[in-house]
Amino acid sequence: MPITKDQINLREELESITDLPTLPHVVVQLMSMLDDPEIDFRKIAAVIEEDPPLVAQMLKVVNSGFYGLPNTIDDLHQALVLLGLDEIQHIVFTESVYSIFYNIQENTFFNYHLFWQHSIGTARLAYAMAAIAEPSIKRTVYTAGLLHDIGRLVLQLYFPDYYERIFELAHQNNLDLLTAESSYLNFTHTEAGFWIAEKWNLPETIKDVIQYHHDLDEPIIEQNPIRAFVFFANEFTRMWGDSLEVAPLTYSLENTDIWATFIHRFPQLKSPSTQDLIQFVDMKLEETDKYIKKLKATS
Repeated sequence: MPITKDQINLREELESITDLPTLPHVVVQLMSMLDDPEIDFRKIAAVIEEDPPLVAQMLKVVNSGFYGLPNTIDDLHQALVLLGLDEIQHIVFTESVYSIFYNIQENTFFNYHLFWQHSIGTARLAYAMAAIAEPSIKRTVYTAGLLHDIGRLVLQLYFPDYYERIFELAHQNNLDLLTAESSYLNFTHTEAGFWIAEKWNLPETIKDVIQYHHDLDEPIIEQNPIRAFVFFANEFTRMWGDSLEVAPLTYSLENTDIWATFIHRFPQLKSPSTQDLIQFVDMKLEETDKYIKKLKATS
């Protein structure tokens, strides 16, 4: 039987939940430091060292083979020097959130590996574009990209049967998941994501992307470039199949007016050809697939 809006009220049910996943304090602290122009290795190391299990897991990822380091790294400060501040931040954030939901229930439609392939792919692609066009916000862009779909994990964690039905309905009616969620649940992953972002006291810039990453217009590109970078990275990763979405995109993003506006705002990203753009995206997604496999192997 189809889900109807009067059958459930997910907002009310979420508010009654007491076993909320906890975001490590280290991650919350690091997020508050992202936009600090004076941030340095010593400050970052001091924060990360407050969580010895996280340090141990991070070093396992560093030494997993993904980075191709010639020698084993057994010291956080050495890892920071060799990989750089940004990459260490990426590892800490990714490993922390990945491990929180590691035992989430999967089904025919919901694949945890694919979810993270999309999320990390979006984060890495958004970061790469921001590093070229707007370096001052690249760290925040990565975090926002990593967490943009966190609401999907909330829905799958607490309402797996309902969410499986949403996937089925999206598949049967050739709908994107956001439309299916809104139509049949009257509650979307963007709202669920905003709910947990509020509970975790995430920065406003991150909460904005989680809640509105499907919405972009010309004024927002100028006013909120963080959301713009994540929006396009999200769309590109979906175009190339790295997504839980069951309905394919039916348009070519690089031929839209909104992409033209984005490129006009950030001419550093203007690609000589569509093929160059495809190769750039493919490279980032290939990196992500390798990274996820190593992350899974060390968890």
